[in-house]
Amino acid sequence: MKSSQLTDSEINVFVKKIRAEEVAFKRGISNPAEVQELTWMDYVKGKVKSLLFTFRSICDFVLLIILSVSPKHRRKRMVYSAVNFMSNNQGKFEDRFLRTLFRDDILYINTSKEVYFSYVGTNRVFNIGGIVKLINIFTRSNESIIKYFRAHQLINTMVLMAYRPKEVYLMWYYDTNSLSIIFSRFREKLKIIEVQHGSIINYPPYSFVSEVNLVDCFYVKNEQTVSFLQQNLCKKFDCEFRLIPKNKVEKFDVDGVHILYASTPDFRGLHPVFLDFLNYAGRIKNLNIKIRLHPRERNEVCVQRFRSQMSDYQVVYEFDESSDMIIGNPLDDLIVVSPWSSSIEDAYDANITSVIIDNAGKERFSHLIDNEKCFYSNSLFSTLKLILPQEIDC
Repeated sequence: MKSSQLTDSEINVFVKKIRAEEVAFKRGISNPAEVQELTWMDYVKGKVKSLLFTFRSICDFVLLIILSVSPKHRRKRMVYSAVNFMSNNQGKFEDRFLRTLFRDDILYINTSKEVYFSYVGTNRVFNIGGIVKLINIFTRSNESIIKYFRAHQLINTMVLMAYRPKEVYLMWYYDTNSLSIIFSRFREKLKIIEVQHGSIINYPPYSFVSEVNLVDCFYVKNEQTVSFLQQNLCKKFDCEFRLIPKNKVEKFDVDGVHILYASTPDFRGLHPVFLDFLNYAGRIKNLNIKIRLHPRERNEVCVQRFRSQMSDYQVVYEFDESSDMIIGNPLDDLIVVSPWSSSIEDAYDANITSVIIDNAGKERFSHLIDNEKCFYSNSLFSTLKLILPQEIDC
């Protein structure tokens, strides 16, 4: 049997446990969320936007079911994803994680409950988040997790009945949408495939031994992740593992010190260690800084917050908006700096020097810290002097 059928109560406990472990992992680093009072106009605009989103979502769902009669659409790969897993180039979306696996003949189902988008490349996107929110309102349960689980399950049951796919691609197994598929009555005939989107090693949802077969196949970034999953989440089950192909990029030397700061949303802006480093930036000749925002921070409010912080320092910088600055990095001497972004692992795999500047990152990536390619530092300027003694001679 591929997976046991869990009761609603067991699913509720399971999801709450994973979420609690994620919160515990971040405890002590996250700042409390900012509370902003909404004006009457903001409230009205939000309601109108939500109603429009729900209406478009209903239309997408109906179209998705209608198109299931087409053999062409039934042959497409079914991928559940969201806008956070896309790169956005002037309104044109590209999948950041699937592009090295396949690009065409994809049936994208967007699970986001807030953001609507229509295409990824030439592939049509079907948004279901709005209709899930609507069904959730009328679902009877005292637990919000179960309400959303049942709403997702109702929608996905109809989708799976219409298309009868042999494989379903997920970006993470542990949200209520993914679990509604994993614990569906179609599970025995489905191959559940998860494509790694962030660092898995030492991350709570993957750091326990599962009693239930959750995923049949993982696309992962490296062999270390395979070993970790075999010893943890997949220890009691035979999972298939495939390495995500990497494009080789020709690198070249460019004068100066090149730093890519990869943000994490827990600090509502730049990390204190990086802010302290900026006080010394004037002592580094030809310093080039790029800031790569976490997908959840790629909005006007967050961008303005970063701009405001950087304006306090006499530093030339730019935001990195490339599809993948690390894997596709052409600079031979780039240094990646981050509190605990999965960019640290990407840098290590790409033989790029990285510096972790938060205790949570130190714990998460302890297996990478070797003081050669990967460093931990609470004084970035001092660490850079060790890494680049000739370029930083002061």
